[in-house]
Amino acid sequence: MLSQNKKKIYIINFNPKDFFDFTLEALESLRTSDLIISTRKLDKKFKSNLNKINRMLEINTELSKNKMIFRKYLISKLNIFDSISYLHLGDFNIAETFFDDNLLEKKNIKVEIKLGILSIVNLLNKKNQLLTNRNKNSSISFFNYLDTKQILSIIE
Repeated sequence: MLSQNKKKIYIINFNPKDFFDFTLEALESLRTSDLIISTRKLDKKFKSNLNKINRMLEINTELSKNKMIFRKYLISKLNIFDSISYLHLGDFNIAETFFDDNLLEKKNIKVEIKLGILSIVNLLNKKNQLLTNRNKNSSISFFNYLDTKQILSIIE
């Protein structure tokens, strides 16, 4: 049985091709989590960078195939650990990530969604390439005062 302490699962979306696309908030959650779980295979360089901030990493590609097995696996890990970061590819909602709100509430488990990569950046990056050229130290700028028509014209 789970302890009375509030257990946490951080759901963090990510780009498996570029570790440096993580937001600072996501990196902090990854650093402080007791365990990081990925259901996707990670690039060697990505995995190496992840191990620099947290050595407790499990990769299990079989978990993404069955909701029940995934839930049981997470709950069994929460019997050992207080906080888990789950790396989820792309955008998500709780229903899409195999989580059951009622089950989690009964087990006193809190779920926090952390933006690993900014959704608008991921949308603009349809080819799933690196978002910045680190050799030139380029960056992406966001403009707050554009209206919807201007944003759509930029995207087109």
